[in-house]
Amino acid sequence: MNIQHAVFRTAILLCLCISSSLFAAISKGPVSQQKTQLSLPPHQTTLSLPVSKGTYVAGQATSPGEFSLCLADDKLHCARQLVSSHTGTAWFYLVAPVDSPVLLAQTKQHIQITLLKQVPRNQQTFNQPDISSPAVLNALRALQQQKDTDTVWQTLIENGAPLIEPSSKADEYLLTFLHRGAKHNALIFGAPDRDHGWMARLGNTDIWYKTYVVPDTTVVSYQIAPDVPRFEGSPFEQRVALKATARRDPLNPHTTKPDTTDPYMQLSVVTLPNAAPYKACDNDCKLTGTSQTFTLYSQRLNNHRQISLYTSPDNQHPADRLQLLLFDGVQFTTEINVLATLEQAVINNRIPAVDVVLIDTLDNATRGQELPDNSLFTQMLVEEILPEVYRLTGRAFTAEQRILAGSSYGGLGAFNHAFKASETFGNAIVMSGSFWWAAEPGYPSDRYFVSERVMASAPQKVRYAMTAGLFESSPTGKKGILSGSRHLRDILKVKGYEVHYKEYAGGHDYVIWERALVWGIEALFPYSSHHQ
Repeated sequence: MNIQHAVFRTAILLCLCISSSLFAAISKGPVSQQKTQLSLPPHQTTLSLPVSKGTYVAGQATSPGEFSLCLADDKLHCARQLVSSHTGTAWFYLVAPVDSPVLLAQTKQHIQITLLKQVPRNQQTFNQPDISSPAVLNALRALQQQKDTDTVWQTLIENGAPLIEPSSKADEYLLTFLHRGAKHNALIFGAPDRDHGWMARLGNTDIWYKTYVVPDTTVVSYQIAPDVPRFEGSPFEQRVALKATARRDPLNPHTTKPDTTDPYMQLSVVTLPNAAPYKACDNDCKLTGTSQTFTLYSQRLNNHRQISLYTSPDNQHPADRLQLLLFDGVQFTTEINVLATLEQAVINNRIPAVDVVLIDTLDNATRGQELPDNSLFTQMLVEEILPEVYRLTGRAFTAEQRILAGSSYGGLGAFNHAFKASETFGNAIVMSGSFWWAAEPGYPSDRYFVSERVMASAPQKVRYAMTAGLFESSPTGKKGILSGSRHLRDILKVKGYEVHYKEYAGGHDYVIWERALVWGIEALFPYSSHHQ
């Protein structure tokens, strides 16, 4: 017998011993509670249990012949199978769905029912996940000392929420999200969870919480979804159901879109003490640069899109002016105020003066077809957008002065389109690039298509600034944005590219990309004495 087999066998035997001890303990019942004995004669098919709604019941059913036992619905149909085709003694467990729930029996013999354990709803305790937040732990202790929920809640949120508490490490914090009022569940939508984060109920109250250990540089936006509908459906259908209730956190005054009063349209924002050194511009920053918008009809793609142009004021280095083409232009100006952020960076001499070309990527389906690797889209950028921008502004830029930038699919697109048109785009800022993507259906799940294409190709004259979020790893452990970005970074270095790389304590998030965009320009054009 090998060591692994021995360990496995020992573990199984231990589990069996524990299970036997547990069943024996349950069969004895609580010291202060007497067993309830009930009987079903051979001719009787229903039995009402003398328990109230919500009561937990652990019981035994014994018969000399084969029998089945069900929990009945209000029409005396089998709602839940408790015992199926069993002879002798069988265990069953249930939570009473109504007062005096009814059991249905199928047997030709007498059945003896023994209720070994009955715990009414108001006597039940609720298992809590390990509570790492001192404030939440104090709240639980207060509840256990019979403090009323309102008092406990007010104490818990007296300094605002989410809670930010010291961790065991100097460079980390405990970040605890709180919610009150949900009846069934509550969920964190957004970082720092790599997937949606289900909150835990505090005791038997309507207070919900979830704690993360995060770096002290964390910046995240999120929503809280209370009472997410749960139903039978595909994983995708269940996943997107949270959008029916997701809204900004009413406890957090820091939000995106402050001019909007609709809480379902806003995201709440948390910024920890040592977050990104460049503070993004507040939403009330006023633009002093000039703007104009035009509609472009693309003969290459046979569609129309809105293009917005912004010209920043000059700063101490007007001759270094850059041209920045940014995908998802509408989102970058509605989800965040990216133009005000860039202008503030120019005024503070952190980055050169900049002409910004905001490119609308239309709907999700078109975005998915055009951004990742569409050669017609590359032609549209080079042969249609840039000539029209030159006609309107009269300013020409070299490839070395031009940057292509985007996030997510836009980050993937910024990399690929610059790679294919390096004579036009000498720089690319790639934020949270979707490098799990592959152009070929059925591409091996453990390989990165873009990395392998770069490795197999001659180096292009493009400089890259790449960022990814620490909370962008795949929740399933498969390849994702963070792992794909790291892999591509290493390939670029092997191939001799100039590549600047930074990881943020953040997620798939415009509040991170706002900072990352400024950092990317600083990394590629580090003339400022303030560059970090």
